[in-house]
Amino acid sequence: MIASLDEGVQQHYRSQAESFRPRYFPVVSLLLQKVAMRVGELAEACGVSQPAMTQTLSAMKKEGIIRATDDEDQRARLVSLTKQGRAQAARLDEHWKATARAAARLEAECGLSISAIASDYLAALDRKPFIERIKEELS
Repeated sequence: MIASLDEGVQQHYRSQAESFRPRYFPVVSLLLQKVAMRVGELAEACGVSQPAMTQTLSAMKKEGIIRATDDEDQRARLVSLTKQGRAQAARLDEHWKATARAAARLEAECGLSISAIASDYLAALDRKPFIERIKEELS
């Protein structure tokens, strides 16, 4: 389901001749609020692993959206938006708002809140990780 939603957003970006990817949005959103963050902070805030965040940031850097300070410890590098990244965010702001409205309408149509369900699942997994649940089923 998430892949289908992401693909719809990606198709929209392509139709607007934007190279932006859905996975960039949480990073840009955070950097618009905090100006600069460490790689590890971004990974934690986005709920992804350090390697996944590093891969996303690498792609964003190649596209000129972000810059990072040089540091041997990649987790300690400070990441911020470039001028180009800020300009792209300004261009896409209305599209992001439209995406949020479309998601809200989809939730209303289905009678389910995807974000609430995801939040409930994540909270349950925080209480008891899935590996423990699998082991219980095998006992």
